[in-house]
Amino acid sequence: RSSSEQRGHQKAKLHSASWGSATDKSYNTQAKQMDEYMYQNDDFLMLIAAGNDGYSSDHIGTVGAPATSKNCLAVGASHSYGDGLDGGLLSLRLFGFQLGPNHLADFSSRGPTQDGRNKPDLCAPGKHILSAGAQPNRPGSCDPSSGRPSLKEGSADGVTWMAGTSMATPITAGHAAIVRQYFTQGFYDDYLPSNTNTNATTKHTMTHKNPSGALVKAVLMNGAQYLEGVGDGNGPQTLNPYDVHQNYGRISLADSLYLPGYSRVQVLVWDRVKIGISTNNNNNNNNTGTWGQL
Repeated sequence: RSSSEQRGHQKAKLHSASWGSATDKSYNTQAKQMDEYMYQNDDFLMLIAAGNDGYSSDHIGTVGAPATSKNCLAVGASHSYGDGLDGGLLSLRLFGFQLGPNHLADFSSRGPTQDGRNKPDLCAPGKHILSAGAQPNRPGSCDPSSGRPSLKEGSADGVTWMAGTSMATPITAGHAAIVRQYFTQGFYDDYLPSNTNTNATTKHTMTHKNPSGALVKAVLMNGAQYLEGVGDGNGPQTLNPYDVHQNYGRISLADSLYLPGYSRVQVLVWDRVKIGISTNNNNNNNNTGTWGQL
């Protein structure tokens, strides 16, 4: 750990990585080191772009290291919304069909990993996203005077339309930050059934003011929505829930966190709870660990 961590200073709880290997699909040393760090710092979560090799003729097993990490949140890309779909013939030629937010982007890398695990973990809009294209020597360049460019126009001063799991990953990191804030600022505690319903029979007194990275990951995966298909240049192809293309599907905060009058989801959460099966009279546990259980 760094000296600042040892002195008790605040440290990052989330890391967004829009990079990875286009050739190494293994569980390599880098992926192993990331897993070790998240195990040793259980309130930390790394989010990693799955890669953009899903368009290849053999698109299965194309998730690149270090998104092959076991504890990270590996992020694929889905189609976007609104003017992120309006690319005209240029978009069709460069990026394939634009089918809307319930479809996987054709370039999004697919699982499984070489050791048989299902990756990516979930997906987020990544085709197309208006992204920063800063020009350091031009103050105010990320706020173009000509206004927001259309996808057909491509870019304006300091901003540009882009597509990739590198776009989807920071979007997911923003969602993860909101999930973490939901717990650290006490929203979960306020909305427990025992606190909001005087007739509630469920009593749940655990608080989660420092949620584990596993819990943040679990909340996002639990609330993800299944994608209908993928546009591969030949039209939409059907996908199935939990398959190697989408796994848990597209992120959705409205289906992940309970807010009265807005979302329907209600969950009880256990974090850092040992689980196991009693194998003898000594009640030995065979399976223990850090879990975000919904």
